Amino acid sequence: MAGGITEPPDVLILDERVQISYGFIDMDKFFKEIDVYLLPFGEEGRNHACPHSFWEAVYYRKPLVVTEKVGIASIVNKYGIGAVAKADAQYFAEAINKVCGNYQYYVDRICSTRDQILADILDQKKIIGKYIAEYKSLLSDPSQVITLTGWRQAVLSNDKTWLKDGNH
Repeated sequence: MAGGITEPPDVLILDERVQISYGFIDMDKFFKEIDVYLLPFGEEGRNHACPHSFWEAVYYRKPLVVTEKVGIASIVNKYGIGAVAKADAQYFAEAINKVCGNYQYYVDRICSTRDQILADILDQKKIIGKYIAEYKSLLSDPSQVITLTGWRQAVLSNDKTWLKDGNH
C-alpha cells in the first residue's frame, strides 16, 4: 500500500554485530547469543522500573548498559554489574565501550553478586517496612487518604469519564 503502514521485517540487520528484531523472540536463544544487555531508555516515564529482562540478563550473566533514566540504574551502579550512562548516544556508546573493554570483570561481578541483588530487591522486611511507613504517613494525615467514592467524584468533577460495564 503506497504511503501506508507496512509490516516491519522480522529482522533488520544493521551490520554483522547489530540487528533489530520484531515480534516473538526466543529469549533463551537471545540471551545466549548476546554479550551485553542494553536498556537505552531516554525518558523516565516511558520505561519499566525493573523489567523482567533485567533479571534475565543477570541470570544469563550478561553485563548491562543502561541509561540513568532506567529504574534499575542504581542497582547496576551499586553492584558494579555494568555501566550507567546519560540518555545521550555519545555517553551510551562510551558506556558500551567501557563494559566491552572490561567484559570479564562485569561477568565476574554478576556471578559474585546476583544472589545478593535478588535478596536486596526482594527483601520482604524492606518491602513491608516501606508499606508500613507509607501507611503511617497516611494515618498521620487522613486528608491524604482517598476512598474509591472520593476518587470517582474527583474523576467526574474534572470532566473525566468513569467507566463501569460500559456506562458512565
